[in-house]
Amino acid sequence: MKIQDLMTSGARVCQPADNLSTAAQAMWEGDVGALPVVDADGKLVGMITDRDICMAAHLRGAPLWAVPVSEAMAKVVFSCRPEQKIEDVLALCAEKRIRRVPVVDGDSRLIGLATLSMLAQAVDGEGKNKPGISAKDICRTLTTITSRREPQTSARLEVEVTRTTLAASDVITPAPRPGATKSDKKADAKAEKKADKKGSKARAGK
Repeated sequence: MKIQDLMTSGARVCQPADNLSTAAQAMWEGDVGALPVVDADGKLVGMITDRDICMAAHLRGAPLWAVPVSEAMAKVVFSCRPEQKIEDVLALCAEKRIRRVPVVDGDSRLIGLATLSMLAQAVDGEGKNKPGISAKDICRTLTTITSRREPQTSARLEVEVTRTTLAASDVITPAPRPGATKSDKKADAKAEKKADKKGSKARAGK
């Protein structure tokens, strides 16, 4: 069976210039947790999830309507073609550790969306048109996607080097929030003081 036999056609989308409030409203109306992002020609340019929206709002301390989708979306997107086999798409989910795969045509225009939950429902459904995968395949893929990533040695070294060269101004901390409580302000001040201390050590070469 091919992915075009199960994919959702006419999936809800948003555009890079839309604000996060528009994207959130589309997710609410469609009861979905992610949206493909397309340009004016319908070509896939990104993906944005409800988590992306939440973290962007938290780190910026800005209202959703003030932040464009282009600043919060994932710009590296793994997609598939409609004629690909379902087992190949499932393998892509496991390899890239993703739950949703946009389906595009030869011109990179979005024509559908395949999700891990959709494949699970197809396996569990009734009828003769069963996909060429099993419930065990779905479970194994989900386990792979949700398993903790173990950083490689080289990655650890790179992180340590980065930490020692960061200036205080380079440390990302959540933006101040209007109406924050005393405990919130105290925690923010503590985090800022800690960041300043790290920056001072980095500049001193410690």
